[in-house]
Amino acid sequence: TDLNRCLGLSDLTFLSIGGMIGSGLYVLTGTVAHNFAGGSIVLSYLFAAIASALSAFCYAEFAARIPVTGSAYQFTYLSVGEFWAFVIGWNVLLEHAVSVSAVAKSLSGYFDSLIGFKMKEYLVVHTPMPGGILASYPDFFAAGIVIIVTIIVATGVKFTSRFTTILAAVNLAILVLIFSTGMYLANINNWTTVRGGFFPHGFAGTISGASTLVFSYVGYEIVASVTEEAKNPNRDVPLALLISICVAALAYVGASAALTLMVPWYDIVISAPFPAAYAQRGWNWAKYVVSIGALAAMSTSIVTALVVVPRYVYAMASDGLIMPWFNTVNKTTGTPVIATVTTGIFCIVMALVFSLHSLVEFISIGQLLACSFVSFCVIKLRYEPNDVSQEWFGVPFVPIIPFASIMVNIILMLKLQKLTWLRLAIWMAIGLIIYFGYGYRHSKSRKE
Repeated sequence: TDLNRCLGLSDLTFLSIGGMIGSGLYVLTGTVAHNFAGGSIVLSYLFAAIASALSAFCYAEFAARIPVTGSAYQFTYLSVGEFWAFVIGWNVLLEHAVSVSAVAKSLSGYFDSLIGFKMKEYLVVHTPMPGGILASYPDFFAAGIVIIVTIIVATGVKFTSRFTTILAAVNLAILVLIFSTGMYLANINNWTTVRGGFFPHGFAGTISGASTLVFSYVGYEIVASVTEEAKNPNRDVPLALLISICVAALAYVGASAALTLMVPWYDIVISAPFPAAYAQRGWNWAKYVVSIGALAAMSTSIVTALVVVPRYVYAMASDGLIMPWFNTVNKTTGTPVIATVTTGIFCIVMALVFSLHSLVEFISIGQLLACSFVSFCVIKLRYEPNDVSQEWFGVPFVPIIPFASIMVNIILMLKLQKLTWLRLAIWMAIGLIIYFGYGYRHSKSRKE
């Protein structure tokens, strides 16, 4: 490999935790609690954790057996072939790029709330945009965040890992504060006698919330994407996945319970749920402390998501499916620098042009598709003769667990919004044009 093998167990674990506890907690919690699940968001997070754990088992097996960059793309490529690998890779790289833009916009919104929404008020007046799917104003602060993170990621994965470890530690400390103060301010009536009760939109709303919150646990995708840069992937990748999912599930359930017990679900402010909840209860000092945690967590989430996309692009370019310059690795930093910079530019454009809610709605479908394919590939690789190493951390009870993962993912996909499927169709049309116009003719496997 041209990439730098420098990541140990702690590096992988904190990369995964940083990727999980950020976009989910501070971007999606407010939206899901307010629009879908109410107090039952705690169950939504549990259901999403179960679905993610099933998929993570499958990712762990592949990452240990096939420790190469590209995660679900490479797993699918080696199991069912080039075309389906391109479909998965194309969707997952978009999903994580969208995540970078969405979290950057949310981070911008949090910061703006601390200064009285002065940025929004100025930009809406002086640089207005149509709104709706598009943003109501260009978020230059979010674009600046993406530029800074792109530079950080381009400096090398070891520096990136250290950066995320520090911010993840700050975030975990703030989460302890959220849970303890939230329980102190808790009012059980916000789960029982409030309008709509614990299930304000029915149990269907809880499941719909879970389908969106699946993305909250995609830190395992990040770990699987950097296995080629791990010192001991056979041991460290499965352990990092197990530890991080358990930590994230506890954090999500505890924090979302605190939020929905502090204020009624219909009073939750989507753009900044935790600071606004403390402000409503008169704890203004906590508003600022929690905002520090939110900024740290979202910064970590942006960094880790921006680690994933260039490595998918690098892997696909290495196989000849997209233009070859994307697999150029900087000899000093050991990172795919052209893929990283191109990804950063793409994310900047989305952060400037699209609204937060339109970005959030698209986030989960690519991951659910990828998880389903990886689970299928585990079954196929287990029962068909192959040359892949048989020494690994294997998924137990095959084919039951992979099949359960597939069924859960399908159920969650069916609960996604119609516009999400429409956007998927448009993105896939673009991808198929690239594949049949370039990738099919330049594929390295076809030239061999």
